[in-house]
Amino acid sequence: MPSTPIAIRRARGDEAGCLSDLAFRSKAHWGYPLDWLARWRPELTVNPQTLEATPTFVAVAEVVKLSV
Repeated sequence: MPSTPIAIRRARGDEAGCLSDLAFRSKAHWGYPLDWLARWRPELTVNPQTLEATPTFVAVAEVVKLSV
């Protein structure tokens, strides 16, 4: 099976919404009650300014498109 090249990079501020959604869906996967999830939403929300100021707190893997 051929491997797909990936690169690990810092997350960008414009990805905060996607990362927040991922954090929320990951927590919801465990079947917590909806009112608990609602209470935790602030802690699961990634702030774009914080992400830019602290770029080491999350990394993103992306597929590398190789030019031939």
